[in-house]
Amino acid sequence: MPSASLIKQKVVYCLEHHRSMDIAACVRDEMQLLSETCSLGDDFWEARLRVAFQLLFRSIQVGARHPVIAEHIILPALRIISQACTPPKTQTTEPGGFSAKSVGSFVKTAAILQETPVTRPAKENVEKDKELENTPKGQDLLLVNYLEWKNGATYVEFVRRLTISQNVKPAQKSRKDSRKSDALALKYILRWKRKACKVSLTEDLKCFEDSSWVRELVLSACSQPIRQEMCALIEVLCSQSVARKSKFLDLFMNLLPASRTAGESAAEYFDLLFKMIEDEDARLYLTVRGFLRTACSLISEEVVRVEAQERSFHTDISQGYTLHKLIELLNKFLQVPNVRIRFMKEDLLSQILEALLVIRGLVVQKTKLISDCGRLLRELLDNLLQESDDNKRHFVRACISGLQTPDHDRKDRRCLFILEQLCNITNQSLHICLFSTKLTRKRSLSVAR
Repeated sequence: MPSASLIKQKVVYCLEHHRSMDIAACVRDEMQLLSETCSLGDDFWEARLRVAFQLLFRSIQVGARHPVIAEHIILPALRIISQACTPPKTQTTEPGGFSAKSVGSFVKTAAILQETPVTRPAKENVEKDKELENTPKGQDLLLVNYLEWKNGATYVEFVRRLTISQNVKPAQKSRKDSRKSDALALKYILRWKRKACKVSLTEDLKCFEDSSWVRELVLSACSQPIRQEMCALIEVLCSQSVARKSKFLDLFMNLLPASRTAGESAAEYFDLLFKMIEDEDARLYLTVRGFLRTACSLISEEVVRVEAQERSFHTDISQGYTLHKLIELLNKFLQVPNVRIRFMKEDLLSQILEALLVIRGLVVQKTKLISDCGRLLRELLDNLLQESDDNKRHFVRACISGLQTPDHDRKDRRCLFILEQLCNITNQSLHICLFSTKLTRKRSLSVAR
């Protein structure tokens, strides 16, 4: 489409010379025009959406942390993609047989994880719907990955490929041979088209195959609207497929170390993560993937970082924000009985006790968030101790290990607290038997004479 191509050329030129140009004044009208035209359901919707993807990735490469680029290029492109991936509440059909907003949703998974094939229920027309009725419900259809679609493959071509592959029946050899030849012809045509229509704009986006660009947007320090828009997009995608949600859970767990340096810029990330783990199955899934050990290690590292600033005589009111969120996450997971059993088996109690001892010894960095972290850790330990005698034995071993840890600066306070905890567990309180007595005064029967 000529207009989309001109918009792309101008925006790319502005990106390449952003240090000497006013980005806001140069691309504002073009991005608004692209946004309005992408909502149309004509024959060129794929070309315009493809331009939006290319501009998004190119702008992230050039200046993901540049405030002007983030506000005037990344944010509008992200909103276009989010609108295309969000299913409309009322399904209105265009003349082509598909809705204007839902046609773009088949590229949503590949846009987030480009190595993952894109999936969506194929709806090209009524005949295609009847042909796809035999597909098992709840399963996504593999249509296209992002790189193929970026290089010129169209939605109709992949629906045709899927239809041909589904209609092949082993009992009918003649029809099988003809359809096999059609499938091979379509396969090599698409392969030729990908090679002939290669776009050198983003160099196949190799640097984004590990989804690092998602981290740049979810934890963006220069724009809160970008963080909100990206988290809203991920939430929409997770609600449409269980398999896709599991991939995002893995991605978000891998982003936990990066959230330590983001500070309060990770607020939207943690809010979305808490929503994703509301289901108990999600917590069990992440537990199997090693979340408990990762969370405890990050808590220990964050406590050590805060303790290292104790001698700086500088304090920040937001100190301990990430630590507070990590402890809340751990508490959320430990609400599940099977997760608590796994937590005790992996012998992670000593790390939590060590973090509590360090927090109790802080003076300069003792902000409200840090105090809340100490309270949460103490409540976590108390709840575990009240559960069973096995947990008490694990706690005693953790206390003995804590006594052996060298800490010359706060050795007295550390040992005193640990010994108090050991005394509370080992010394059984004396049970004093109380007997209730009722004293009555006997009336004298003697009569004075």
